[in-house]
This record gives sequence, structure tokens and C-alpha cells, in this order.
Amino acid sequence: MDIINIQDNWFPRLDPVIAAGVIRIFPTKKRALEVAKKYGWGGRVIKIARRFESGWIVGEISFQPETTPTGDVCDVLNVPLLRYEKNTDGVKYQPVARFRKLRLRR
Repeated sequence: MDIINIQDNWFPRLDPVIAAGVIRIFPTKKRALEVAKKYGWGGRVIKIARRFESGWIVGEISFQPETTPTGDVCDVLNVPLLRYEKNTDGVKYQPVARFRKLRLRR
């Protein structure tokens, strides 16, 4: 099970997005799993430990790090916004927010 502690600055831009309500946080793992299943994310939930609360979000930390063009290696957290949108072609898609945390610098 993955646990992200916001106070450790694990993914620095995650806390403001949760506070703004863009990413939904759930009080129980069961509720997060129900919503994850509804949007096709199965059992991919992560526990979030914030300053005065903890909860669960739907998302996953990629098992393979990402390398930027400058050679930096980053861990990537993918979090769906839990809604569907249509693009100009009329194709329905699900927006996913990507958060990166620097792992190594070359």
C-alpha cells in the first residue's frame, strides 16, 4: 500500500490541488475503492496523510520512473479527476493529473 505524507513534500503540488477540490479525497478506503471501480481504476487507491487529516485518493504511482529531457529522473503519480469530458471529435475521455517528484539528478 502506498502512503503519501504531504508534510514530507513528497509531491509538492498535490496538497494545493486537493485543497482546491480538484482532486477528491475520501474518508475511507472502501469508498475510494467504490469510486475507483466506477471510473475504471480498479483497486488503485493511495492513502494521503495531510496535516490535520488523512484520507484516500484514486490514483497510482508509476512503477517505472520517468526521465526528463534534461536527464532528471522523476517518480510519477497519476490521479484521475473522476469525471468524463468530450473533446472536439466527440470522443469521451477521462482527464488524469500527473504529479512528478524528483528522484535523481544527473
